[in-house]
Amino acid sequence: MNQQQKPMEEIVEEEILEDLKRFKKEDRGWYFNNFYTILPGGLRRDDRYDKTSWRHSGDERSNNGPRLVGKTPAEFFEEVDATLLEVGLDIHVIRELEKEAREGDISTIDKIDAYAYPLYIRLREKGYTCHDLTG
Repeated sequence: MNQQQKPMEEIVEEEILEDLKRFKKEDRGWYFNNFYTILPGGLRRDDRYDKTSWRHSGDERSNNGPRLVGKTPAEFFEEVDATLLEVGLDIHVIRELEKEAREGDISTIDKIDAYAYPLYIRLREKGYTCHDLTG
């Protein structure tokens, strides 16, 4: 079975294991890096950041995948939110976990990653790259 025929969840699990091995890491949270920051209540959603007047670049330095290129951050966050609902996650649960993380409970980030894992998988199925979601 080649990569094209494998379910995305299996492909992602292989990526996680390969990255953990390659970078000699043990914590799966390391793989998800800043994924939690794109979720509702996350740091990248903060009002300090301009989310409408610029678009994600397609130049090679950006590492942005084709699905992200050309979108404003606001458009990207809209798709994240719609996909969150599509996979049946509760936005209020994510916001509460994000609040706990912002208040200093760093261990909550692992809970966010675990809860939002179906969202991560579905966004990857839609064509977003690991870097798009975690960079």
